[in-house]
Amino acid sequence: MRRVPRLALASFFLGALTLLLSACNPFGLGPDELPDSLSDGDRERIGEVVRNFFAGVDAYNPQLAGEVMLTPGEVGIEEFARMVFRIGVLQSAELAFNFRAIEAATVDSDAGVVRATANTELGRVQVALVRREGNWRVARVPDVSIPEEFDPFPKTWEVTNSYTSTDGQTFVIIGEFTNVGQETWLVLSTPGSMLSAEGAVLRAEPSSVLARPFVEPGGTLPFRVDFRIPDGTTFDASGFEPLLNVRRARGSDREILATALEIEPDQAQGGDSVSLTVSNGEESRRTAWVVGLARDARGTLISLFQDGPVEVAGQLDSTIETSPVDPPVLDRLAVVEFEIWGSAPQ
Repeated sequence: MRRVPRLALASFFLGALTLLLSACNPFGLGPDELPDSLSDGDRERIGEVVRNFFAGVDAYNPQLAGEVMLTPGEVGIEEFARMVFRIGVLQSAELAFNFRAIEAATVDSDAGVVRATANTELGRVQVALVRREGNWRVARVPDVSIPEEFDPFPKTWEVTNSYTSTDGQTFVIIGEFTNVGQETWLVLSTPGSMLSAEGAVLRAEPSSVLARPFVEPGGTLPFRVDFRIPDGTTFDASGFEPLLNVRRARGSDREILATALEIEPDQAQGGDSVSLTVSNGEESRRTAWVVGLARDARGTLISLFQDGPVEVAGQLDSTIETSPVDPPVLDRLAVVEFEIWGSAPQ
C-alpha cells in the first residue's frame, strides 16, 4: 500500500479548504476587505446601511444611528460626542434629513473606504463605509449639521477671547452669538468642539453657562465653553466650532420665567468675589442664577461665569457670593457686569 506523505495530505486539505471558502465567497474577500468594485448587491446593502443611519438621526437617537457604525472607539469618542450634540440641535430645530437614495458609491482603495453620496431632504451628505465581519458599516461620522439654507435660526457668532487656565488643564473659549433671524430663541445649551488643523475633533464639550434663556431677534447670547486639554495637545481658538442648541420660543415658555428679580450692585470693578443682593418682587419663591460678564476697556467680552442657583422667597432678598474673575484675564479687566434670570423652582 502506497503511503501518502503528510506534507502532501496537508496541501490537499488546504487546497480543499480554499476551494470551499471560494465557493462560499465568490469574491475571495476576507470579512474586513473591500471589493475592487461594487456589485449591485453591495450597492443595495450600502443603501440600506445609510438609510438605517439616517433613520437613527431622524429619530434623534444616536444609539440607533450607531448600530450601523463602527464602534465609538473606532470612529473616535470625541467624534461620536460631537454627533450627539449635533443630533440634539436637529431635534430642537425639529428637522430631519429624510434619506432618499444613494446617488453614487465608489471604492477608494487608497483610503480603504467606500465613498457614498446620500441624497436627503437637507442636501447631499458624504458617507464613508467599510466592511466588518462581512457587513457594511459607516466608518466615520457623516456631517449631520444643519445646512445654513435650512437653518430656522440664522445666526452669526464670534470668539471674543480665549485663554488657558492657570493650571494649564483647560482652554476657555469666550464669545457671542447674534440672532439675525425673525424667531425668538429658547436657549437649551451652547456646546462646542475643538478641531485640529486637519479637521479632526480633539474635544467636544458641553457648556456649564446659560447666560440668557431667551434671545430676541437682533439680540446677543454670550457663551463660554471650557475644553479639557489632553496631554501633549495644543489648542488654538481658530479650531473652535460652536454647536448652538436652541428651539423656537413659545408663549408658554415664558410662564415659568421670573419677572421681578433684581440684583444690587449690577456691576463691579476688579476681579474679586462680590457679594450681591438678589431681590424677588413676586409673591412666589423663585430660583435665580447670576451671570457675570467681564469686559475690557473697549467693552469686549473677555470672560463669562455663572453662579447659583439661589432660592429667593417671595417679596424677600437673598445674598449670593459671585465667583472671582479668571486670573488670565485680570490684566485686561475693566468692569464686571451682572445679570440675573430665574424661574419657578423645579
